[in-house]
Amino acid sequence: MKTTYSIKDGFDIKVHIKHYERDLARLIFNSVKTTWHAFDDLEYDSNVKSEAYKKIRPLIFGVLDRQLNPALLELGTIQLEIEGMTRVGMAQITRQRSATFNVSSQCTKQNHLVFVRPLNYNDNPVLKANFEALINDSVELYNNLLETGMPYQDARYVLPQCVECGKISWNTTVNQIANISAFRLCNTCSPDENNLVLRTYRTKFGKLILDDYLAGKIDLLTYEIYLKILDRTDALGANEDTFKSFNSPIKNSGRFSKEGKLPDSIIALRELLQDEFNVFDFNTTYFFKELCTGNYYLLDGEYNMLYEHSKYIEDTEGE
Repeated sequence: MKTTYSIKDGFDIKVHIKHYERDLARLIFNSVKTTWHAFDDLEYDSNVKSEAYKKIRPLIFGVLDRQLNPALLELGTIQLEIEGMTRVGMAQITRQRSATFNVSSQCTKQNHLVFVRPLNYNDNPVLKANFEALINDSVELYNNLLETGMPYQDARYVLPQCVECGKISWNTTVNQIANISAFRLCNTCSPDENNLVLRTYRTKFGKLILDDYLAGKIDLLTYEIYLKILDRTDALGANEDTFKSFNSPIKNSGRFSKEGKLPDSIIALRELLQDEFNVFDFNTTYFFKELCTGNYYLLDGEYNMLYEHSKYIEDTEGE
């Protein structure tokens, strides 16, 4: 049976939270209490009215707020399952450190392939048709190779990178995702699938911990600690409408963005790498069109950003 295929316009990123540490406050307390003998006989108690709680809460947040031991936040482990990413996106997200990944194998025969066409491809009918022809030719060649007896794992090299890669298992910590998000959610730095995954995760995990707290599945201290971590998942530069990425591959319209003041060392590095990146308007990217669909969590200030860019497009259409 020949492999079939379909093309879908735009991304349909899904993030499933398979597991996360629901007893984080207890783990942190048990680690911290070993530092001082005064807490040797104190046991963890999540009852906010207890005498123990009156000592436990200030101890935990005193240590975290003063960053006496930041590694304690790494006790908040999490396992995500991601669907809807292409091979392009997978190459980006698996660059993250302090994590383990597993991805659906393409060594076996692919009975049906799904290819993602970025939304901005549809702006040009000729390019849209060329895209469809390329996909059709690559799948036809894939089938022809298999008919010659070519192994599946060898035939897959003719498939474009925009093919969906199945499921991705991402095992890391909530704190690591927050660190990644603080940089990768910046719309001037990473307008890609990785960004869409992090936005989707931010929405789902925020809702999950609230639901779990209200259902009694996590205690108040654990909920507060996770909220403290999630506060850092908003992007560098997004709220200020300024570039914070050292390479600044995106040149937003001057209608709302301005170049941030950068150290001389960063400017020098950008000059060395200037041939590595092209510069283009944010509103020409598929990422801008994806955000406009309303399917993704928006950072503070981004509603205004999208509105300003939409006005920019309307104002320049006749030029």
